[in-house]
Amino acid sequence: MFEIEQGVRQGGAISADLYKLYVNPLLNILSGTGLGGHIGDIGCCAPTCADDVAIISNNPMELQMLIDIAANFSKREGYTLQPTKSVVIPISTSTKSIEIDENIWNINKNPMPVVEHSTHIGIQKCQKNSAKLTAEENMKKSETITL
Repeated sequence: MFEIEQGVRQGGAISADLYKLYVNPLLNILSGTGLGGHIGDIGCCAPTCADDVAIISNNPMELQMLIDIAANFSKREGYTLQPTKSVVIPISTSTKSIEIDENIWNINKNPMPVVEHSTHIGIQKCQKNSAKLTAEENMKKSETITL
């Protein structure tokens, strides 16, 4: 027997499963709102891999509500959200142009930076020509791997 005081061991065999048990209530709360991104009638407002959670919405007010839910959950559970990773990436599509003013979204009363690119689950996400640039950035990574 041993006492776990906080977190899980990095790279541990069961660490990912333990974290999924820990974060699943947040994901249930977020998806239960019915807010955020959808594919057809399937809610997909918070795609997640391990401790990387992306919150997706095409409505700025809904996005702020989902951010507030995640921030409140982190306070209640006693962990701090990573401020350098907590950013907004407005994604442009071929059918819709997005103009974003700075300081629209806040996390714990602090403005969230609006950026052109960031990494989520090890994959570079880009604001413009998102699919093409994302593929190009990740191809560059694969080219640098040496055997």
